[in-house]
Amino acid sequence: MKKSLFFRLCLMMIALLSFNSCIHDEVYTASAPSNTEYVSKSPWNEDQMYIKKTQQVFLKHANLPRFNETYGELYWDYAMSFGQYGEKYALVPIVKKNRVIILMETVREGNKVYFYEKKDPELLAFFQHAIYSPIIKTEEYSSEVGDFSAKAMSYICFTRIFTVGCDDHHPGCEPMTSSQQICEWKNTGTPPKGLNPIGDPNGDGSGGGDTGFEYPEPPQNPCEKANALIDPTKANIKPLITGGMYDYINNSSSGEAGVWLKKDAVGNITLVIAPSTATNNIKIMTGGAYYAAIHTHPKDTYPMFTWADIYVLYGLEMNAATYNNGQSSFILVCEDDNGVKQTYMIMFEDIGTYMEDIFNNPDNIGCTHQEIIKRMDEKLGEQYKAEAKKSSPNYESAFLQLNFGTNIGLYKANSNLTGFSKLEIASNTPNAVVSSTNCN
Repeated sequence: MKKSLFFRLCLMMIALLSFNSCIHDEVYTASAPSNTEYVSKSPWNEDQMYIKKTQQVFLKHANLPRFNETYGELYWDYAMSFGQYGEKYALVPIVKKNRVIILMETVREGNKVYFYEKKDPELLAFFQHAIYSPIIKTEEYSSEVGDFSAKAMSYICFTRIFTVGCDDHHPGCEPMTSSQQICEWKNTGTPPKGLNPIGDPNGDGSGGGDTGFEYPEPPQNPCEKANALIDPTKANIKPLITGGMYDYINNSSSGEAGVWLKKDAVGNITLVIAPSTATNNIKIMTGGAYYAAIHTHPKDTYPMFTWADIYVLYGLEMNAATYNNGQSSFILVCEDDNGVKQTYMIMFEDIGTYMEDIFNNPDNIGCTHQEIIKRMDEKLGEQYKAEAKKSSPNYESAFLQLNFGTNIGLYKANSNLTGFSKLEIASNTPNAVVSSTNCN
């Protein structure tokens, strides 16, 4: 997203495509604000790393006495990222005399973070209850809205719902339910009004518009993560691929080879050779320090990822140690129909709930994950089978069609394994043309 252009997606925008949700029963009470050490008191899970870093940036540039006099106190402990992770978005309530009077909207773009005003009355009331009311139940779900045939016009939105119970002063009340929806940022439109950390609503240094503030240690983007795997000073997977996996594909008609990648808390990377197999599957280690893996496909299978491979990526991401969050990737080494060795990679690129949407699809209710994997593999296999009948099969396009509009990214290494390119299709249509954008 360009730092000079933003717009908020209108909440009236088209109907929902799909959703997932989780419900919690809990009691929630307010406590004093903190401007020194952030400790989340939100009844939902938040991107605490982003909120902590944003607080550090704000306090570094703020004139707190003047800001508090002009706007009110920032209740950082009640900040909410509304389902958005990856260190990119949060709302922080600003309170005067026990009333939420304004919100600070924080947005990260690359290595810059921006602070904006937000005065939506319903959203202010939502935060007022979140801080001061006896919440007895919460729910959260994500949904995809927009034009699903064009990825650029589809959006992921997050809805939060809470139920307020009775307090000691109103023991016989009827519980009240309220909800609010926040959608991801897009990079067109006019940015909102900046919120000035020094407390001068008319002064410079708001962090909005074209200025922003330096954000400490921004997370790697997908291309950076991809290229780190082949960087000789980092994971350096090229020698294992060209010096071992190519030979294994040449000499094994049906088996698979693999490598497990581990990274410790200080960034040291270890490559572990997986036991090879005589069949077209291989065990992939997940959990703890394991954050990525490489595997081959034999010549008697399609030269592209299966849906079971996507599930492996999900396991790498969900089971990784906290310090490896967002670092997962799964690599495929194979030989295409022209006898050329290819190296592909998949990763979760951004916010999204693709896997949960699949698991919670009404057609899959009551099914085990293994049954869902089999069903999805059969669906993708039918597309690959149709491609195989063509004079020029395009398995890349078939994979991208099945996963269009999701947070699954497909990348392809160049022939000498010195860089990756991102593969995309512009619309979810048969025979969609695959475009390639170089990561270098």
